[in-house]
Amino acid sequence: MITGLLAEVLRDAGFDPSTLSQRGNVIDTPSGPLFGKTARGSSAAQVRGEAASLAAMRLTAPDGLVPRCWSKNKDGQTAMACEYARGGGDKRMKELGERVARMHSVPNDHGDHAYTGKFGFGIPTHCGATEQDNTWDGDWGRFFADRRLGDLVRRLGDPTITKEWEKLKEKAVPLLLNDFDPPAKPVPLHGDLWSGNVCHTSNGGVIFDPAGYYGHGEADLGIARMFGGE
Repeated sequence: MITGLLAEVLRDAGFDPSTLSQRGNVIDTPSGPLFGKTARGSSAAQVRGEAASLAAMRLTAPDGLVPRCWSKNKDGQTAMACEYARGGGDKRMKELGERVARMHSVPNDHGDHAYTGKFGFGIPTHCGATEQDNTWDGDWGRFFADRRLGDLVRRLGDPTITKEWEKLKEKAVPLLLNDFDPPAKPVPLHGDLWSGNVCHTSNGGVIFDPAGYYGHGEADLGIARMFGGE
């Protein structure tokens, strides 16, 4: 029987949890399977960020690209349930790329996830176990250099790497991250868009498990090329 905060989330989604069955994280409902989980402590922050990322992505994503998600925070825990995608479809990568590119647009409806017109996000998100510094910044080059690359360098705490990074930052960032034409606009990003976070269904690709923030759309390409990306 599904109880606790996850049961509250399911009620908010319009289901009676007492009538639903659960196998691992998969919850069977009359309208299709959901993926549900509950977390506490530091893990709860990861789930909060994941749920908020999905909601932000759905503001601009084409239908079917991003799962619908319901979540709730209470007494130090977070529970979420989102639409569960089943694989088995063809890999239509060109179509997937076009749909992700459509998601990379400035939202008209800012929803509950304050879109400030800057780069960053309203709460921390996690890429794997690594918490991302999403502090808002109006400059894309500075945000990516300081909040993405620089933050990782600081975590390492290695003086040699820090010294080399400062040289690289001074020379490379102005060349690579500042002069965009048209100027960089903050759009919803997945943030961890490698092949393991894509499910190829009969209706096309579905992307999940994000580490979202508002950034330059091409940032999603960097992760997409990792780990044997297509």
